[in-house]
Amino acid sequence: MEGAPSASRGYLRYFGYLITCTAGFVVAPPACCEEAPHTTAAVDVDFGRISGPLDHMAGGFLHPISPTKPTDQILAQMKIKAIRAAPFYISNGQVCFTGNPSYFQPRNKAVTCSTARQSGSWDRFTALKPAPVMISNIAFFPNKVPGRKTYWPGDDGNVTWGNIVDQVVRTSQAWGYHGAYSAWNEPDYHFPAHGGWANYKRAYATAFKRIRAICKDCQVVGPEISTYKFDLLKDYLLFARRNRVFPDVLDWHELTNTPSEIKAHVAEIKAWMARQGMPHIPVYITEYGTRPSFGHPGDAASFISYLESSGADLAIRANWIPPGQNMSGNLPGAVSSDGTRLTAVGQVYRNYSEMSGSKVAATTSAPKDAHLMTALASRDDSRKMAWVLIGRRESPDAMTDFAVSLTGIPDTLVGNGFVHAEVVVVADPAASISPPGRFGPADPELRTNTEITVKGGHASLKVSVGPWESAFLRLTRPSSMGVSGSQPLSPF
Repeated sequence: MEGAPSASRGYLRYFGYLITCTAGFVVAPPACCEEAPHTTAAVDVDFGRISGPLDHMAGGFLHPISPTKPTDQILAQMKIKAIRAAPFYISNGQVCFTGNPSYFQPRNKAVTCSTARQSGSWDRFTALKPAPVMISNIAFFPNKVPGRKTYWPGDDGNVTWGNIVDQVVRTSQAWGYHGAYSAWNEPDYHFPAHGGWANYKRAYATAFKRIRAICKDCQVVGPEISTYKFDLLKDYLLFARRNRVFPDVLDWHELTNTPSEIKAHVAEIKAWMARQGMPHIPVYITEYGTRPSFGHPGDAASFISYLESSGADLAIRANWIPPGQNMSGNLPGAVSSDGTRLTAVGQVYRNYSEMSGSKVAATTSAPKDAHLMTALASRDDSRKMAWVLIGRRESPDAMTDFAVSLTGIPDTLVGNGFVHAEVVVVADPAASISPPGRFGPADPELRTNTEITVKGGHASLKVSVGPWESAFLRLTRPSSMGVSGSQPLSPF
């Protein structure tokens, strides 16, 4: 009910007080309610400064889909840009998969191994439109290699490893898989105790040559290291060029608590490659996000914003589901365990999926901790809509009042001197790091739904966001009845 107080995170929210706009008025909180301390920040959006198409490059997911979860209704609302599947391995001479879900196995091609009951994810992958980028990681657990319980690539001159790669690629190609392959996951973490980095490079070269011999058009992705390491990437690229095994895509993981650094990482390695005269190839962040903040909606919105401006070509959300929870079909923490509802993080990705058209300039500023406040904005003239996705990461337990300034508002959004504004806030579901409740169903709160005055293409409003929360501003052209004339996607 409008004006009713709502308890959350230890303080009372009063909707009319927390969300105001310049064309409206401020409703004072009830005397019984103690106002939480507020900080200030600014979001400046210039719809006239277009920076390129919004193609949802941060909408990739690791282990996202099982044969039955999430529901088709949820998948229809999400723009899934990429899927990275669980590793293949060899068991008793057959191509099988790890216990992780979402491997690339068609329902009618199930093999006889312990995870065959999970077959059928491939059918759902191929039904997604537009078709997502697919990356399959070739690896194995050493204790699964028949007769070689301690085998590691390089132990026999890569003969066994080469045969594993050969069998995986031939089998998956016969099944109809036409995505990319990567050789091993986080080799900088796994190989130090097994021959070191030099052994990984030899294993990578073996895999590259075997893949190319079978599938000349298949992309090879590498080195998929666990974090950005400039010297290691340089060494890998120089080795790859020298040995004619240069990857089609360069990738690494950003399992970081400082997503603001990703742009500098991408710029540094791209500049070095250009100075070396190396080919210009795409850069993928094949896992992003970190365990402590994985379930926070504000963290998800922040990563999305930073990645969209990073210069990388594609990014895939990592999967940090707490032990004991089923990771199958949860779009890495975006869907409830039964696969039927979106979590708080899922609501952020649904909002991101609604955005379309062209990215426009959006900057945030604050007296302190400005890097913890982010904004991503876009406009789509064909749909007569525009959006601003705001994220707030960790900070003192206080509300932040964002003064949102909108300039260059397209004429297609203005009617009789007004633009229709809706503000939806996705609250943080819990204060602790990763309780099971963080990944339960969550509904967004519609905080304001009104028309604001536009003068000279400019309008402004205030949006208040709590710690780890995300706000989503949707702008549409008012109808003659005072209600938006455009139809956005309906939130779950």
